[in-house]
Amino acid sequence: MFNDRTETIQIIRELEIPVVPLAELAQTTSPRISEFVKGRGMNREVELRVIRAVAQVKKVWQGYQIKLPIVPLDAFQRALHNLEFQERLDGAEDLYARKAALEAEIKRRELAHAAEPIRSAVSTTNRANGVLDAVGSNQCSAHSVRYPPSA
Repeated sequence: MFNDRTETIQIIRELEIPVVPLAELAQTTSPRISEFVKGRGMNREVELRVIRAVAQVKKVWQGYQIKLPIVPLDAFQRALHNLEFQERLDGAEDLYARKAALEAEIKRRELAHAAEPIRSAVSTTNRANGVLDAVGSNQCSAHSVRYPPSA
């Protein structure tokens, strides 16, 4: 709680957010903003509105990399809405890219899994061909095979 307030006060000072427009955005009065910055006690609801308003100002100013005017509020709210919409679009593009990558990986694994019996059959065939080749080339000696086993 206290940490949010101190961070917000620091942001107000660093960004030099004007008090009157900030008060209008936070739906409070400018003396309340001054009390907030001075660290005086105040209603928690008002404090949360000021914190939210400062976060919105910071988001818009950093997102557009320019200090857009806070007043008129409807223009500022549209700028905030457009920025949030763009973030959602960017997030959706990331999701589609991740989805495509996951689908490609699943397809690769399915193909690898489906090819496993083929690899096994080829391996067995190669072993059988090797035995047949060895027999055909007389690499097997009569001494290595005993029929029937000697007693």
